[in-house]
Amino acid sequence: MTLDIDTRTAPRSHLDLRNLVHAIANAGKHDETDYIEWKSTLDLETKRTKATIARHVIAMANRKPDIARKSFEGFGYIVIGADPSGIHGVTSIDLADLESGVRSYIGDNGPTWIPTYVPQGDKSVLVVTVDPPKNGDMIHTLHKDFEKYSAGDIYIRRMAQTVKAGPAEIQQLSERYASRTHGADFHFTINGDYIRCPLFGDHELRIENIAREKQEELLAPERMHRSEGRLPRSIPISMDNRSENDYRSEVEEYLEELKAVSRGYMLRSYVLKNYGIMRGLLVNDSEHNYDNVRVDIDIPEGFLVIEREDYEEYSEDYPNPPEPIGTRYSPMIRPLSNFSQNLQSSTPDVLIESRKLMFNIRHLRPRETYSLPVVHWIAEQEFEEVVTSWSATATNTPGLVAGDITVSRDGTIVKSESS
Repeated sequence: MTLDIDTRTAPRSHLDLRNLVHAIANAGKHDETDYIEWKSTLDLETKRTKATIARHVIAMANRKPDIARKSFEGFGYIVIGADPSGIHGVTSIDLADLESGVRSYIGDNGPTWIPTYVPQGDKSVLVVTVDPPKNGDMIHTLHKDFEKYSAGDIYIRRMAQTVKAGPAEIQQLSERYASRTHGADFHFTINGDYIRCPLFGDHELRIENIAREKQEELLAPERMHRSEGRLPRSIPISMDNRSENDYRSEVEEYLEELKAVSRGYMLRSYVLKNYGIMRGLLVNDSEHNYDNVRVDIDIPEGFLVIEREDYEEYSEDYPNPPEPIGTRYSPMIRPLSNFSQNLQSSTPDVLIESRKLMFNIRHLRPRETYSLPVVHWIAEQEFEEVVTSWSATATNTPGLVAGDITVSRDGTIVKSESS
């Protein structure tokens, strides 16, 4: 089972923290994550416990910012007094004494963390909240020896455990710190942990079937030729001199227009039901202005991405089929095609091409959270979960920031849902 709590927002209030404790008490024993560490109970008076808390605080603060932001807005939680076997509680001590003891191991300039006692009936659970890691953060280390722990040890979270960092992880932490002066301190994120995208793989087949049925109707011998009666003498008459090849060419043109309009209405239905929706945010964590920010997102094979604005108010008349050969008509009233759709993005700040989704933002102001145009992902072939990459750059700062987006299967759309 998975932890039964919404990870899109960070628990902050006492009620939120109580819900977190209850979720842990009802979790499976293997549900611990990189952003939650739990302990059944510890003696808060001892140096061992304070050193243990320090190790976990350091590990939470040494996580990769883009990965951390996917859950609880990047915050990490250490819960002492609850685990999947139940709520056990702790014997509380003065939080000032706890803070002083832990600080001796993480240093005066160590990670920012807040301890809170959360009452649970006649018991009390300690919840330690660790601030989100950011690009430019220093590498956090242990500042004092204790038993097998040594000053200078670097701890990270790996597979829901706190462990010593290896060479590759130390390199990543060095690059994170280097971004303080050599990279941008903004990031791209989405509302929610991942994009929920249903399988919509046969929509083009449906459109082709519509066109094929119409083609059979229009090319039937009894439909291709027709003799009509006289038009009123007051109306100038033009005789139809089209050949069968001319008529067939008109049918092909009509069918292409019909398919385009049918596709537009299918996509409007998809958009209005919020399938595959992605609401992107560009967040500036710094006091700097960034100019001409561009976010690039890779579109995996088997997926399409469309902009919501292009389809949520889509309204296009279906084209008129060509008249049968032999139709007499007035040149002034001859039926014309009514197809005039442009399927390109209507927003200049969004570009979708060559398996890339690109957003362009002219200015990103200090501490600004910028809402990007809403887009929808469409899965055209079978999948369960796909992880794709994004990167962001600005013209007035070197380097780039990068991360991943997860697209997860969320059902299948049947014909009746999109017609």
